[in-house]
Amino acid sequence: MKMACGKYLIFLNAGDRFYSSDTLKKIFENHSDADAIYGQTMIVDAQYRELGLRRLKAPAELSWKSLINGMLVCHQSFIIKRELAPVYDLNYSISSDYDWMITCLKRSEKIVNSGMIIAEFVDGGLNKKRMVTGLIERFAVMVKNYGLVRTVLVHLFFPFRFAAFYLMHRRV
Repeated sequence: MKMACGKYLIFLNAGDRFYSSDTLKKIFENHSDADAIYGQTMIVDAQYRELGLRRLKAPAELSWKSLINGMLVCHQSFIIKRELAPVYDLNYSISSDYDWMITCLKRSEKIVNSGMIIAEFVDGGLNKKRMVTGLIERFAVMVKNYGLVRTVLVHLFFPFRFAAFYLMHRRV
C-alpha cells in the first residue's frame, strides 16, 4: 500500500481476478467521486468455472455498522480511496482484511454499491484451511469495533439466521 500511487486501492489474492476485462472502466465511468465502491463476488473453482455468487450478498447499502453481520462484501470486491486506507493490522493473521474494511468504511462518507460483480474469488484458500483461527480472530475484530456485548448478542442470533437461510434455500 505504501508503494501505491493511484487514487484507489483494491486487493486481489493470488488466483483472484476481475470479473471482466472492463470491470474497472465501467465502475469508474459512474463512480469516480466515491470514497468506497463495492459489489458482488463470483466464486470460481481452480479452472475458473463459475460456482455461483458468494452466499453473503453485498447489501444495497453498506456502512461499517453493516459488517457486524459478517464480511458482507469480499475485500476483492471492495475499492477504497487510497488516502482513506490504513495499513493492515497484522496482529490478525487471517482476519486482517475484515478489520481493514471496517476501518475503511468508518473513514468513508460516500459509499457506493456498483451493482456489478467486481471480482472472481477462487474457492478454498487460507480461510478454509485455518477456519478456527479465522473465527477466533473475527470475533476479536468484532469486539474491537462493536464491543463485547453487541458481538455476543449477534453471535447468539447466528444459529437462527443460519436455520432460516437453510429453510429458505433447501431443495424440496
